[in-house]
Amino acid sequence: LRKLDEISLSALSMDIMAREIVLAIAVEFSYEIVSVAIVDEKNNTLDWLALASSEPELAAILSEFPPRTIKDSVNNSLASVHLIAGTEKQPVFVTGIEGVFPHELTERFQDTNTRGAIEKIHSSILCPLFFGQKALGVLTLSSDRNLHELSTYEHEAIEGVVSLTSLALYKAKIYEDLQRTTKQLGDANKHLKELMDVKTEFLHIASHQLRTPLTSLRGFLEMQAKGEFDTLPVAERRELQNNMFSGATQLNSIVNDL
Repeated sequence: LRKLDEISLSALSMDIMAREIVLAIAVEFSYEIVSVAIVDEKNNTLDWLALASSEPELAAILSEFPPRTIKDSVNNSLASVHLIAGTEKQPVFVTGIEGVFPHELTERFQDTNTRGAIEKIHSSILCPLFFGQKALGVLTLSSDRNLHELSTYEHEAIEGVVSLTSLALYKAKIYEDLQRTTKQLGDANKHLKELMDVKTEFLHIASHQLRTPLTSLRGFLEMQAKGEFDTLPVAERRELQNNMFSGATQLNSIVNDL
């Protein structure tokens, strides 16, 4: 329990924390297989974060599966049917490992090099991991012993392990969610800055496009207000008036585009 407490304080990544936790449990209690799976609410799956074994041949097989590559639908998983989807938070005892792990993992266990070790597994315990009323996942312990006949000491030890594992994973989940949210906020802020830059550029171009015909119109109107049109030949006066009309039309077009 002290070792698990140290792990929970030192590691922040959920994957790293889960790997260190299952390895510590497997070594200290000499379980054939120890695993941690978490609920992925977004995809409605149970994702295996870490698996470990005190048996070298089994450990070699389990190391082939990186974190979160083994998944199972929450609706299909034995763990979720008994634990996550239910209201009971008590461990569930299962003979052997039938239905405990996803098919791809149990199929790999049928390899001739590990079949003997797998056949030695007598029973498994599926321990629900909760924080308050929130279902986090499942801690699974598989052993060559009959886990139905645990001593009071081991029952209490497992309760402590489940409690610490739940707290550690919840802390890691909060940290990862915070990291993800921080990144999302950073990306959103960067995108917002890009939009502000685009808006500034747009306003610069738009003001330039508006200012050009307005300056021309203002000059023509100033000439007309001073009576300078009256001294011009008719053809030149008409040309200036056409230019004013053209400028007004151009302004109208720009406003329509905006």
